[in-house]
Amino acid sequence: MNAARDTIESRLGRLEFTVLISMIMAVAALAIDMMLPAFGDMRSHFDLPADSNALAPIVTFFFIGLGLGHPIWGPLSDALGRKRVLYAGLAVYIVSSIGAAFAPSIEVLFLLRFIGGIGAAGPRVVAIGIVRDAYQGEAMAKVMSYVMAVFILVPVFAPALGSLVLAFGPWHLIFWVIAAFGIAVTVWSTRLPETLPSERRIPLKA
Repeated sequence: MNAARDTIESRLGRLEFTVLISMIMAVAALAIDMMLPAFGDMRSHFDLPADSNALAPIVTFFFIGLGLGHPIWGPLSDALGRKRVLYAGLAVYIVSSIGAAFAPSIEVLFLLRFIGGIGAAGPRVVAIGIVRDAYQGEAMAKVMSYVMAVFILVPVFAPALGSLVLAFGPWHLIFWVIAAFGIAVTVWSTRLPETLPSERRIPLKA
């Protein structure tokens, strides 16, 4: 018997669990693609030419942070448990998104995006770890296939969502929406049980 699976299915049910894990995975994808329609407004705000490519690093720095974050959060989640790392990563993601809305310069914005990428790596690592803790074999494959289907769809709809947000306010509002999504996922994640018990954790080595 798998205690993590039994607790998840009694507390959430497999459908809610799958949707929640999908939303946790979507955190990074939303932060990457939702802001693409705002590049024009951001160029104007930072006094850049209309055809300038100077904003391209806003995506690049996020990807760099995302890549560097995985080897940080993975061992931490194995040592400290999934939920602590999930909340820590989401906190970094939320705070950096709010900070980006107030960024006084493009350089500060790039730095905050890099930090946000590191934070977004935490939920990605933990989401996969939770699925592996709870399910094996065919059941794990089914859950991950649904999760990845949602993950693939998010970049398709995120730019349209970004355009919708811009219809109601300036580009800064997109970062507030990204932060709000992170907060919503954090609150929803409180329904998740801890799936890595202390006896299965791997202590960090110096």
